[in-house]
Parts: sequence; C-alpha cells; structure tokens
Amino acid sequence: MKLLIIEENNQKCEKLVEYFDLYFSVNSANNGLQGLINAIEWRPDILLINHYSSFVNSLELCHQLRQKLKTTIIIIVGDNFTQEKTIEYFQVGADDVYEYPIIYPALLCKIKVLLKYCTIRNSGYEEVKIFSESVMN
Repeated sequence: MKLLIIEENNQKCEKLVEYFDLYFSVNSANNGLQGLINAIEWRPDILLINHYSSFVNSLELCHQLRQKLKTTIIIIVGDNFTQEKTIEYFQVGADDVYEYPIIYPALLCKIKVLLKYCTIRNSGYEEVKIFSESVMN
C-alpha cells in the first residue's frame, strides 16, 4: 500500500512519514502542486493532504485528485475547520477530514477502516457515485 503525504510544514511532514513508514510505502511532497504531480505519477492508495497550501487551493487540489484517482482514499488534515469547509471537502471528494493535533494510532485506525471499505467502493464505484450525487442534490 502506498501513502502520499502533501504537507508544507517540514516538521509535521517528517513526523507523518516516520510514523506511517512502518505501515506503508510512503512518499511526500512539500506543496500542493508537487503533490498533484507525484500523486498522478505514483498513484498512491492513500493521500493525506494538509488543508492549508500556499501554492494551490486545497479544495481544488482535492477535487483534481479525486477526478484523476477515483479509488484513492483522500484524507484532509488541518486545524480550525468550519462546518462549511468540512462539507466542501466532502463535496469535492474527500473521504475524511481529520483535525490537528494528530493522534497517530487514531489516524491509522481511520485509514484501516477506509481501506476495509475500499474494496466495496472500488467494485461498485459507479453505483455509489450515482447514489451520492442524488443525495447531494
């Protein structure tokens, strides 16, 4: 399993890489644009994206990644999410939103749960997409 971390804060990125390297093949990018390129080339199973990005709009980044990587699990991490921002992330394709401070074992559990359901989503993606579009509208 491959995990890509898109995080501009080097200290946070290093801690994430160090922890998740025990469980996944990990790659990282220190900005959204490089993360988009890495994700398209490397095709990770899981993406952790910091919601703050100085080079790209993180909502647009999430949307673009969901369009390119239909079955990749996308988790947005950050702090001070408003309810509206959280909803926007889900609407553009995020699978989860996780607030700092990161409790690594808890985040790992969330990833494992999402991976468990990944097979269901992958096998019935079109049906899920149609259902979710009808619910969202």
